[in-house]
Amino acid sequence: MRATTVFNKITATLRVTVREITFEGDNVVLGVRSAHRRLHCTCGWSTSSTYDRSMRRWRHLDVMGSRVFLEAEIRRLRCGACERVVTEAVAWARHGRATRCRSRM
Repeated sequence: MRATTVFNKITATLRVTVREITFEGDNVVLGVRSAHRRLHCTCGWSTSSTYDRSMRRWRHLDVMGSRVFLEAEIRRLRCGACERVVTEAVAWARHGRATRCRSRM
């Protein structure tokens, strides 16, 4: 069984797809992609176009003594209804818990 298949099963409740796995010393970094294609504003308006993107990283549960991080590209949208720029919400993170990744910007 491939490692990406194993981690896809571990992260199935997060509604993400594991694209790649990187080992940084004792840490495991999972490059993930959200299952949602459309972006939604809090006012209810949705679109498939993005305003901009950035890479962010979150700490996940440890696996077999290794720290596991989720790394994903987060998109922002410009809402046509309320005319604000809004960051997409991701199921695996609470507001303000992400750190910006310096390695891939």
